[in-house]
Amino acid sequence: MKSISTAFEILMATLAGEANSSNVTTIGPNYPNGWSTLAYINGEASPPNAPEVQGFLANGYSNPQDPTSEQIAVLALGMNWSKFFLHYQFGTPSDPLSSNITGVTDDSLMIDDLYNTAYLSARDSIWDSVQQFLGNLPLYVCGMGLGGPLAQIAALDLRPGVSRRGPKGQYPLKVQPPCFAFSTPNVSNSALVAFYNQQVKDTDGNIAANTYWAGKPGLTVDFFPTAPNDSNAGILGNPVSISNIKLPPVDVPWLERGNTFYIEQLGGIPQTGPNIPGNILNPPADFKQTLAYTFALLAAEAYHQAQHPNTVGPGAPGYNLQALVNYNGQPFAFIFESVGTVIAVIRGAITWQEEQQITANSSGVNGKIVPDSSLHAGVSTLYGDTGNSTFRADLNAAIKKVLAGSNKQLFLAGHSLGGAIANLAAVDYATTANSGLQVAGVYTFGGICFGDVKFQGAFNAAIGSKAYQIVRIYDTVATAMMLPDGNYLMLNSPMVLTGLLPKEENTYHSLNGYLQLLNPGV
Repeated sequence: MKSISTAFEILMATLAGEANSSNVTTIGPNYPNGWSTLAYINGEASPPNAPEVQGFLANGYSNPQDPTSEQIAVLALGMNWSKFFLHYQFGTPSDPLSSNITGVTDDSLMIDDLYNTAYLSARDSIWDSVQQFLGNLPLYVCGMGLGGPLAQIAALDLRPGVSRRGPKGQYPLKVQPPCFAFSTPNVSNSALVAFYNQQVKDTDGNIAANTYWAGKPGLTVDFFPTAPNDSNAGILGNPVSISNIKLPPVDVPWLERGNTFYIEQLGGIPQTGPNIPGNILNPPADFKQTLAYTFALLAAEAYHQAQHPNTVGPGAPGYNLQALVNYNGQPFAFIFESVGTVIAVIRGAITWQEEQQITANSSGVNGKIVPDSSLHAGVSTLYGDTGNSTFRADLNAAIKKVLAGSNKQLFLAGHSLGGAIANLAAVDYATTANSGLQVAGVYTFGGICFGDVKFQGAFNAAIGSKAYQIVRIYDTVATAMMLPDGNYLMLNSPMVLTGLLPKEENTYHSLNGYLQLLNPGV
């Protein structure tokens, strides 16, 4: 691809992030200066095993700070994370990318069928919008996170050609639209990569697609994409590292795969909004915000140690890391100790595989800790309530070893998927006769829903008065799998955390947001 200015990369990251926003089709994108919508993109997969595609076709200045710069159009495609967790079910196979898109019948060109299904559902909307509203404007395509592969497919689908290839017999574009993808899961096999990189080229014969990773040689910050430092198998287009990348003060995944982080690491300034201090609505009398903030710090430290072990993280004064507990060879639980407390913190998912194979594995299984209950399969399997995981026994043993010979109180905590695991462990210790552990309290931050009404009742009876389920008011990832649309319920009475940061990543699910808004010193 021809030389691209930093200002243009920042523009692409800004628009790509907006396409993932849960508000994109209701209140619209938060555009840079001089940008406006030409059309909205939508598509609902049928059967509904993939979330709908969302996004927009917009036009504006190629440099929003320079009103004399070239006018361009951008097709920004995205997926809402909460709808991904609601609709997607792990186990979707890889299938050949549709011949309607590739133009050839080749069963070796494989892609996760989630993206095959989702893109085809939006293909009419994409082609209609481009044909009707593009005019003579040069077109660019972008996507971030779950939207990244959609943008990559669109760049291939809209490539130049002489024959009618559109869903309604439309002719393709005359010029290849360059593609910019950020924090993008690798969902393609090496055969599709080779085909894609041969087809998606600019007029000089260069690959017209850049895939940006928040990392550089020796330092990976965003672990969401699959093995970005491998031999590029699965990476469509040119893999691009960010040379001046730095760890943020809070090293947590939902921040580091988000729009504000990528914009800042590229040297830009994210769109800002109101700064509203955090407040817990109607907290129970025994809730201690300072303790919640301390445990949120330790949850951030757990993420930091999982992603960048043996480096200095945020930590919490007076707490020391004493033990790790692995799942599938990766550290998932981190046991800290202070003068009077032991706390086991369970982290959430970091990589695409963990989000896809554990968090999105939401089909119901029969619970054993609470008989006759229905539990989220990924949560149940990881913990060891069902399946062959040793995590349950390993966690129990590690906590007992740290507690041995002391009268210290035991707490559990976790964020996102980790919050669900912490809750399951809490009810396990409270209801299993030979657990040998008593929980003083469990604190979760954006913990996902994972149990049915039977489990909810058993949890509330056994541990409810000691459970503090903190959920940000805009965090729809935490509630994505909640009834009536999903299968599961919130536990106890969720504690609603209000407030807004001036720079928000677009899911509101990052532990960083919880941490900043719980800070009693702000």
